[in-house]
Amino acid sequence: AYSAADLVISRAGASSCSELMLTGKPSILVPSPNVAGDHQTQNAKAMADAGASLLLEDKKMKETVTELV
Repeated sequence: AYSAADLVISRAGASSCSELMLTGKPSILVPSPNVAGDHQTQNAKAMADAGASLLLEDKKMKETVTELV
């Protein structure tokens, strides 16, 4: 499914992040606030710090997407 996308908006679980890194697709990661140890935020920060993604907080998702559309 990623191959057809110009931009991927995704949660930041390990599998999603790995697939995004392999495909090289630009992405916006929205970490789930309801996961053990807040690991999705850590994953998203690592990808954002590497310039591989943008990090968008879950609580700002609706507002940000509404502004963009």
